[in-house]
Amino acid sequence: MVPTLPEGMSVQTLTTAKGTQLKFWSVKTNEAAEKKVLKISGSVGDLRAALAEYYGLDLTIIPRVNPVTAPTIDDTIRDRQWADLEALGVEWRETVKAGLNYFMAQNHRHLQTQFYRRLRAPLWMKERMSTLLITRIQSSGPNLMIAASNTPPHTIHSTFHPPAQHNHSNISGINPQSPHIVSPGPSNERGPSKSQHPHTVAVPSTINLSAPSSLTISSASGSRNDSQREAAMLDDLSASIEGLERCEGLRDLIQQVESGTVQAIRDRYGPSEPGRRGTAHESWPKYANLVSKRERLYRVLTQDFGGDKDKFFSFFTAPPPPRKKRKHIETESASSEYFRSFRRIVEAVPWRDTDLAAERRKDQYQGPDGAFSEELWTARWNTMNCWEVWRAIGGERYVKNKAETSS
Repeated sequence: MVPTLPEGMSVQTLTTAKGTQLKFWSVKTNEAAEKKVLKISGSVGDLRAALAEYYGLDLTIIPRVNPVTAPTIDDTIRDRQWADLEALGVEWRETVKAGLNYFMAQNHRHLQTQFYRRLRAPLWMKERMSTLLITRIQSSGPNLMIAASNTPPHTIHSTFHPPAQHNHSNISGINPQSPHIVSPGPSNERGPSKSQHPHTVAVPSTINLSAPSSLTISSASGSRNDSQREAAMLDDLSASIEGLERCEGLRDLIQQVESGTVQAIRDRYGPSEPGRRGTAHESWPKYANLVSKRERLYRVLTQDFGGDKDKFFSFFTAPPPPRKKRKHIETESASSEYFRSFRRIVEAVPWRDTDLAAERRKDQYQGPDGAFSEELWTARWNTMNCWEVWRAIGGERYVKNKAETSS
């Protein structure tokens, strides 16, 4: 009687299995035989040959058809992912039937601006759909009959845009077991957009759907215009990030905040709920420092200097560096401005606060009750702001002193 093969073992898997897998099958074989019939140590070749001999397998003849094996954990996960995608299709269809707009995020109180809603929700859907489709392609191979196409970004956008702008009467749940239906190829009226962004995904040109329904991948002219605006918005955002890294001086930094560039990047990549880092985009750690330091610098202007830009820029003007350290001396104009590094300014805030707190504890600012007197402080410093007072008491610095470095 020929013994039963261990689970997952076949001619194909045996010829490609590594040492760990071969030892595992040898152990299972010994357990099934209730005695030691195979060694569990030795070279990979010896273990493979012993298993083949014991089970009577000819490793020189590999069947063309893979034998049916039990589902693996990966198969189960893929099936659940596809079921989730099918449920989204059903939910979308039922929502549209009820005459309502369909949003991926049910709780969007945190979506403060139309910019954020239009930018984040559609991209989230595209990423999720592309991940599920790619997973299904890898797991099902030719059975799924999905082929990539050069579908323009406006087609992708129209597919996942809120359904109020499209006819979704034919949308149904996606079923991987149904006969495949070929969707229209790329539109001939306009080529692929030149502004491809990191979130652009390829839409399959064929996909399995529940017959007889079909998923129409098309867009009206209004949707194409929306897509063009969104693509331009994403390009602007990408350029804005590059601009943050290449700014020149405090004036550029303040302009970045006032133009809304910094807030747009926070809205796109930052936490959707304040204080919850887990809700941020995976790219947020790369931009968090760029954004937060510009926001803190802007608070210095608006809160400490009362929005007085002339006083702000004048205060943080630095003496020009020695000429031998300047770049492109021959092209330097007489009106060149030199400011302190914005990072140094932001990092100096806690040192300023520490020094001012020590100054406030001095007896000259204590009232009759022994507590700090704001009147005495104002009488001494008049309308000077905290930075000007810090400079006046000799505490201003933009690098750590020895005591701070050692602590």
